Amino acid sequence: MMLMIILKQSEDNKMIIYKDFEFDMAHRLDEYNGLCKNIHGHIYKLTIGLNVSKLDKLGISIDFKMIREVVNENIIKYVDHSLWLKDSKNNEKLIKLLKKEKNRLLLTPYNSTAENMALTIWHILHKKIPMYTVTLFETPTSRVTVNHANYEAAKKSIVDFEFSGEE
Repeated sequence: MMLMIILKQSEDNKMIIYKDFEFDMAHRLDEYNGLCKNIHGHIYKLTIGLNVSKLDKLGISIDFKMIREVVNENIIKYVDHSLWLKDSKNNEKLIKLLKKEKNRLLLTPYNSTAENMALTIWHILHKKIPMYTVTLFETPTSRVTVNHANYEAAKKSIVDFEFSGEE
């Protein structure tokens, strides 16, 4: 897993801290008409942007170790080397088999698109740290960024993922 930290000043005089993570994960898109209907994997890059405004006496706005621990404990430990599926009738037999074999599995009531994944990550993390953005790269050239407004517009349909398998 790679970590990268960037600090910049925002327009409203708050600072935005960015921290990058990488993980390997597989998924498939239920009812999709194309190659992504097949199980396939990506090396995902996740960038978490945090909105901070004050520095302590040491010049620290938020402890980077704490950010790493929160993201690792709530996201990375579940998504890394897992398969994310829509909990649907089409996937019912596959899900049953994977659970029986104790495979690492994430289930949501919606497809595991980059957009839905980023919204789900926001949904989980915004309760724990001062979120500004979540950017998820599915490939080096394809990414989605979610912010507070995007999440507010979609939050009624976004849920925590259900995890099964060995941690």
